[in-house]
Amino acid sequence: MGVIIKQSSLGLIANYLGVILGFVNVMLIMPFILSAEEIGLINLILSVVLIINPFFALGAVQIQDRYFTHVKEKQEIFNFSLRLLVIGTLLFTLIFLLGKPLFIKYYEIKSPEIVPYFWWIYIVCFIMNFASLTESYSTIHNKYHVAVFSREILYRILIFICLTGFYFHFYNFKSYTYLHFVMYGLSGIAILLYLYKQGTYQLHFKQPQFSPSTLKDITKFGALTILTGLASIIAIRVDLIMLGSMSGLKDVGIYTIAMFMASVIEVPRRTVIRSALPIIRTALNDKDISKVAQIQFKSVITLTIIGGYILTLIIVNLHSIYAIIPNGEIYKAGFFVVLLIGISKIVDNLTGLNDNIIISSKYYGLTVVFIMLLAIISATLNYLFIPIYGISGAAISTLMATVIVAIIKTLALRLILKEKIYNSSVLFILIFFTLVAVGFYFFPTVLHPIFSIILKSSLVSILLFLFLKYTKISPDINRLANYLLSFIKLDKYIHL
Repeated sequence: MGVIIKQSSLGLIANYLGVILGFVNVMLIMPFILSAEEIGLINLILSVVLIINPFFALGAVQIQDRYFTHVKEKQEIFNFSLRLLVIGTLLFTLIFLLGKPLFIKYYEIKSPEIVPYFWWIYIVCFIMNFASLTESYSTIHNKYHVAVFSREILYRILIFICLTGFYFHFYNFKSYTYLHFVMYGLSGIAILLYLYKQGTYQLHFKQPQFSPSTLKDITKFGALTILTGLASIIAIRVDLIMLGSMSGLKDVGIYTIAMFMASVIEVPRRTVIRSALPIIRTALNDKDISKVAQIQFKSVITLTIIGGYILTLIIVNLHSIYAIIPNGEIYKAGFFVVLLIGISKIVDNLTGLNDNIIISSKYYGLTVVFIMLLAIISATLNYLFIPIYGISGAAISTLMATVIVAIIKTLALRLILKEKIYNSSVLFILIFFTLVAVGFYFFPTVLHPIFSIILKSSLVSILLFLFLKYTKISPDINRLANYLLSFIKLDKYIHL
């Protein structure tokens, strides 16, 4: 796990630089320039696009990730996957035509503003899948930093430029909406231009020569990917989709701002997963179950500490955050959404790497069951709770569904590994953060919101530093902190 932590640290820095840019765009610029309804419309379009995307792509991105080792030249698998994307886009035209009346009926009462964008959604599906395909192609060339820069930094800079143009009335909101999604495509083109300059992409469309057995395997894998991709996106985005239909665009906008704050918690998990996955697969191939269990145990501790720290900072500063957000009184209605979604992210962190361990094992089929179960439970609970509690109902549904499926997945992993993956340390960590969060939440705020955020965050950080230093509860976190301190040349003054 120490190796994983070291490999993750620089990726974590890059991802959080993107989070900072995202915070500026989503939390400061958008609420200042756009109305809650306009923010809701953009994110509702994005949610619909993400639901449809698995059908468009026909598993193109996942096929490229899995089968690039089966070709002589990596660009062959990119060309093959791009062809799949084009075929999927063309095949889906008929379904899109047939689905238009249902789409209109679903949104015409509460969110009629999305109806004129019906065919634009179709175009955006291709744009976003193309961007994902180029990011994947960059990653298989060991240019992960290029994909991160494009997705987390370049895209957000382009959005900032588009927002600035809209603010100065260079174009209207409809044109901004088009530009907002075109930026995904530009970031994908930027990746290909970089790879072209590096000599890892050429202007040819040579296709790989797969054997019939490999093509059969690709077909099965692609079908499974479509199913799991659809179910996972439904599970993640069903709250926004249903809020748009049952509550309206304003609530979608408020919910979006709240979700963004809570989503910061999951960034470390994505980074750790990317670093740990090759090690997990190697250990499973070697039948080294004890090593897999050890990685899982340490990942739970690491992710619980990092996630707990971030959620605690959010909770103790939430009033101040809403105070500095433009039109914060409107978005403050999402206060409990932030708390509930944040807790659901901690529940995800408590499961560690179980999804990746299961999908890398011979029991990978269980992943489909878990994802579909999460989607069904989420949709059912949202249908029940949104009419009663509005946006808080959507957050309650997400938390309940996450907890139920997390328990099931954890029990399944325990049966698969037959190894201990939790101990009292996890409970100790949760108690620590709960006490700190509750204590500082009621800490009186008499300063300007920004100074209050700095003060409370500093005090929470000092307490966490002392907790880690004297309990030694996570040697990996201590090594990560010391590595980052040395990276910024502060290790001579502060050391865990």
